[in-house]
Amino acid sequence: MSDTYSPIPELNLLKEFDDQCADFYSPGFELREYNNDSSWLESENPEFDDRVIPFAKATTSGSFYALWRCDDRADLATLSVLFFGDEGDLYVAAHDLRDLFWDLLDEEFDGPPPTRQTYVDTRQAYLTWLKEPTNRSSN
Repeated sequence: MSDTYSPIPELNLLKEFDDQCADFYSPGFELREYNNDSSWLESENPEFDDRVIPFAKATTSGSFYALWRCDDRADLATLSVLFFGDEGDLYVAAHDLRDLFWDLLDEEFDGPPPTRQTYVDTRQAYLTWLKEPTNRSSN
């Protein structure tokens, strides 16, 4: 059995960064077990469920992110990222994983951003990580 988090190099790099973090780098975002299991879904459409790969919590209230296998492309990092809201929302949150990674820097949530120093430091480390050449997309 492999120690690799996922079959997607970009997610594996984020997981390596995430494992070193002392705090959240985006409010509500939390990597979960990567799987191709639709047990997170409560859909009555198994054909759709089979094309969704959950990988992260999006909010503290139960929303989550999933890759949408809209076709059979080999590079899973280029798949659209869906947002499944805890109140039934469903929409495309990002064109691909790299877009989602940058979107995680947006501070759109209720209330002011946390001011604890570990959060501020972790956010700065995340921005630095995103800018590293090995973590940038070729776009």
